[in-house]
Amino acid sequence: MDTIQNEEIVSDIPAENTAVKQKKLNVTSYSLLSTHAINNIVSIFVSTFLVSYIYSVSENYIFNIGLFYLVQYIFMFAIYNVLSIFIDKTNRVIFYRIAIIIRGLFMLSVVLFGKDLAKFVALAGLIHGLSEGFYWSSYNIMKNELIPNSLVKNYSTIQLSVEKFVSIVIPIALGKIVDAESFNVTAIIVLVIIAIQFVVSFFIKSKRPENSGYDLKGFFKDIKNLGEKKKIVTTIFILGFVYGTISIITPLNTVLIMYSFNSNFTLGILTGVISFFAMLMLIFLRFTKAGKRNYIFILAATLTVASAFLLIFKVNTVTVIIYNCVYTVLAVVHTYFYDVFRNVMLKKLGLYHDIAEYQCCIENALQIARIVVFAVMVGAGLLGAVWGTEGILIATKVLLGVSIFALPIFNLCLMRYEKKLIKYEIL
Repeated sequence: MDTIQNEEIVSDIPAENTAVKQKKLNVTSYSLLSTHAINNIVSIFVSTFLVSYIYSVSENYIFNIGLFYLVQYIFMFAIYNVLSIFIDKTNRVIFYRIAIIIRGLFMLSVVLFGKDLAKFVALAGLIHGLSEGFYWSSYNIMKNELIPNSLVKNYSTIQLSVEKFVSIVIPIALGKIVDAESFNVTAIIVLVIIAIQFVVSFFIKSKRPENSGYDLKGFFKDIKNLGEKKKIVTTIFILGFVYGTISIITPLNTVLIMYSFNSNFTLGILTGVISFFAMLMLIFLRFTKAGKRNYIFILAATLTVASAFLLIFKVNTVTVIIYNCVYTVLAVVHTYFYDVFRNVMLKKLGLYHDIAEYQCCIENALQIARIVVFAVMVGAGLLGAVWGTEGILIATKVLLGVSIFALPIFNLCLMRYEKKLIKYEIL
């Protein structure tokens, strides 16, 4: 394991401002990409098959799924804030590896819980929340530090392309294994994949700025000193909150697919095929130019809402497929551009030394929004249970109907935000 004495220390100056510019991604970059791709496999397992498993073993699936995510984000919020203080003073990759270890323990606990998982969703959410807190508090910082601004778009494109490729192949494979073997066998396979992720993490050579320290008060002072440019930073936090409310849509989509097809293999097939079209959308977005893609944001804002309301008024196999195809493909728009906007500005504004504070504030906005929406989901599950199975389905549709309005708001805000980034020559 790396030690602080042996790690590479860098200055506050971003790589692209030094004499020798990094022109392409290096071994560390690709190692970070690889471990993050494996993390996406685990995320697919949790957001798709773990959710479907909770759905299958629960009478009140809305309550149990909501409780799992609510506890997860509460603990992720807490641990992220605590770790940010320490991560800014040491080697980030150490915490990254701890996250992978905890993720392995989470998968092991899922195997041990078995069909009793519905009784332990809060504990499962707690363990997963700890893992997510360790993972994202270290990954977000390393991504900003190790990837120069000139390569952020390339990195984000490759990252999302790999994620979409994984989203094509893995759901089909895991869905088949779940149906043919068992959920526990699938979880054990994912556990082995996590072990591979841990090994690959040793190829990441992390860096930290000289004399770095966590100082939120100093960070907000630095933002204030930006003058009119401070709105660029504060707006990204507001966008983060709106983005966080969208998180509830993915588990709701999984529930509606399982309600319509009741097959993990079908769930995997749908997820994989639709992800293929999402990858094509990503390739298209990569070749669009800043300031000339308003039509993309407007299209994403309108079609997702229209397809969602088609599904809400009539839940059947056709409307489920149409909605999930439209949502998954167009979700690439806000996912890709928010990731690029979030990571490209820090060095441009001269706030590289505030990297930990900056990422922590964004994550706080995301997690607070997620805590709110999943608390509502828990409440909806309790109310829905009063009317039995039909009431829970109604609660699912109402939640989707309300949360889907965050999408047009988010896309239109990103459209306006891009114009500001162009104005201040950040893009």
